[in-house]
Amino acid sequence: MLLTCDRIHKPLIWGNTLPSLDLLIVGQGLIGSLLAHAAADAGLEFTVIDDGHEDAASLAAAGLMTPFTGRRFSAPQNLETLLDIARRRYATLSERLNAPLYRPQPMIRVFTLDEEHRRHARQRQTAAGARLLGPIQPAGHGPAGMPDPMGSCRIEGGGQVDVATLLQQTRAWLMASGRLQQARLQPAELTLLAEGCQWQEHSARLCVLCTGHQARHWDAFRGLPWRLSRGQALILRRETTMPLEVVHAGRTLAPLDEGRAWFGATYEHDLDKRGPDPGARETLLDDYQRLFPEAPAPEVLDQIGGIRAGSRHGPPFAGLTSNDPALGLLDGFGSRGTLLGPWHVDRFVERFTNNTLATLKP
Repeated sequence: MLLTCDRIHKPLIWGNTLPSLDLLIVGQGLIGSLLAHAAADAGLEFTVIDDGHEDAASLAAAGLMTPFTGRRFSAPQNLETLLDIARRRYATLSERLNAPLYRPQPMIRVFTLDEEHRRHARQRQTAAGARLLGPIQPAGHGPAGMPDPMGSCRIEGGGQVDVATLLQQTRAWLMASGRLQQARLQPAELTLLAEGCQWQEHSARLCVLCTGHQARHWDAFRGLPWRLSRGQALILRRETTMPLEVVHAGRTLAPLDEGRAWFGATYEHDLDKRGPDPGARETLLDDYQRLFPEAPAPEVLDQIGGIRAGSRHGPPFAGLTSNDPALGLLDGFGSRGTLLGPWHVDRFVERFTNNTLATLKP
């Protein structure tokens, strides 16, 4: 299912000195964190290099793991397998990190277009859709205080990952085991050879980037079909009148805890902006009032944002560069990292262990 590659690398021929590590993992966002845990489970030796992921899209997301998304009710192939693997991975990490990281969370989808009705009906014909997509409810049966003239439906099977806690607790776990180097790796600092790679005193069989949009600045990955957008969201004080479920109607309102809710997100193609954008804030507040016209103006606790890094071809980037078999990439998950990440990370580690990682296809 690694559809971004076209040929297999055979085992490398080592010199007299073996690298001291199996993996150098660059980036400790969601995917880098999942990769570190999977590598530990596989008995691999690794170090994570990370500069604090201050611009990581992982920190700006609501952590939603939603089976069907967008106007088309899009779902990845092997949806139920992906859901099962993700749930089991987050349950395992909750035990390891001694923190509740995942909770099942249904979504109420409020229809805004006729096209959504047709797409909903089509997905209900599939095995996963028949099980997870509820029937269309007539107007007036949606979330309290929210107009739903075109009706709504309930989406089961999803959940919500506490990504911030996962990253924080993973960072502490890495530091306690001496596996974290707090730095930003620049391309010129990495020496690549046929038998492995070297950064400072660390040598490894493979350096794999999990840095989100920053990976596009590396020459080896510039030609990949990136799909990039900046997203901003608001953290609101959670009121008792807000729905308990995740609600989506063009924008998404998701409870975070007893006192906070997440509302967003925007899609902007100006990647050069830095910091909170007042225009995005006003747009989101206007949309909130449109969705909940009887509710008072919400109290904004914070405005957060990050750059989503996806792939225009669909599947994420998972494999090696054609010129440097000691340099790899595991990236391009867009807004579906919580769902797709665990499966792809497991396959990446399995193929690395078996020396069958494939070359990325431009």
